Amino acid sequence: SVLEGLKYCHNEVCYPATIVAGDIIKFLKSQKNPPECVAAITQTGGQCRATNYLALIKNAMRLAGFGDVKILSVNFGKAFKNSQPAFKLGAAKAVKLSLMALVFSDAISEMYFACRAREKVLGSSKKTACHFAGRAAEFIKRLDFGGLFGLLREAVRAFNAIELSAGGVKKVGFIGEIYLKHNSFSHCGISDWLAERRIEVVRPPLRNFVMQYFINSVVNEKEHISQREFLKKLLSPLALKYMSSKIGRAERIKAGFKFARENSPIFDMAREAEKILPLACQFGEGWLIAAEIAEFAKMGVEKVVCVQPFGCIANHVVAKGIERKVRDMFPNMSVLFLDIDSSTALVNLQNRLHFLIE
Repeated sequence: SVLEGLKYCHNEVCYPATIVAGDIIKFLKSQKNPPECVAAITQTGGQCRATNYLALIKNAMRLAGFGDVKILSVNFGKAFKNSQPAFKLGAAKAVKLSLMALVFSDAISEMYFACRAREKVLGSSKKTACHFAGRAAEFIKRLDFGGLFGLLREAVRAFNAIELSAGGVKKVGFIGEIYLKHNSFSHCGISDWLAERRIEVVRPPLRNFVMQYFINSVVNEKEHISQREFLKKLLSPLALKYMSSKIGRAERIKAGFKFARENSPIFDMAREAEKILPLACQFGEGWLIAAEIAEFAKMGVEKVVCVQPFGCIANHVVAKGIERKVRDMFPNMSVLFLDIDSSTALVNLQNRLHFLIE
């Protein structure tokens, strides 16, 4: 995927863009009869270069000889709309589908990393996580929240039953750019590398990235950066109430897990972030990085890894820009910033991680 991405894109795009474009080209080349439509990509819009993913991928497909294959974009913005008019996905359905995937995967991820660092039989945690992730797909396709919550209860029992080694574990917070933070290939597998050394990787829920909208939209209006439409103002409290109720239910079920941690509501996290930087700072991960570091401090996690694509300007400006303030507020906190791209040497990453954990 990386080689294909480097071949058909240019060096100025970030590492996630290289992987995504390359993966699509690799898939198309592997098909005897290329499909009429290839994939759906999500786009957040805003300042990130990922805003231009669609044009980048289309150009890469054309250069590779697949100019006739259509590609779909899934997003909630107006400026980056999908150019295939036949593809329609209602906002209500999209929100429910996305929320189901988020609350389930966040819970599975937390339980996986907690058990992975403690497991007695190597691979048992991954086997359990993959089993329940596979089964969840059917409930998500049917938009069956009740069935999904029932499956989550079953997953909690399964993770609690995993045989664990004696002794304690260290904890390391894991934050950064959204793709690198959650995709193990793109961060060179360092989350599992840490887990192999009996270090629990504490990764904030992915849903935080979505839930920050309810704060950002209000802040942007207050600071005269952008204005919300009347309908969005009207529906926003209802959407927040609906999403918070589902997240709360998932958290209550997950509380039955023996190593469950309590994740603060996004509004509480925003109040802590505001002590470090203005909430109008929304480039890259924006104020979420500050909020998540403050959350780690509250949990007693004092070693943090922040991963970002090399040259991700938005992420570099915010993440590295708050370093001094973070040191002032949390003097015992150690934050390691790791830049990753296609030419990153794994041994360099591991050497720096050794310094952090030892």
